[in-house]
Amino acid sequence: MFSKQDIKFLTGAIDCATGQTVWFEKNDLTPQIEAVMASCSIPMVSPIVRHKGYNLLDGGISDPIPIEKSVSDGNSFHVIVLTQS
Repeated sequence: MFSKQDIKFLTGAIDCATGQTVWFEKNDLTPQIEAVMASCSIPMVSPIVRHKGYNLLDGGISDPIPIEKSVSDGNSFHVIVLTQS
């Protein structure tokens, strides 16, 4: 089961009230996976997701490639996958 794995999992979403990225860890996920849904909610296409008192949308709006977050978390190796259609 995903929640029992010994890995760190983060998903980011933008707090619509402050414009800042809010990070959610594995233990913040609920069976309805609102945090993950929020991290994929594109403005003007998807509804705002309400989770843990926040109104959230896609975290890529405020931090599209979160290298600074990764570095501050202690990572020294980064893989960035860019996609285009």
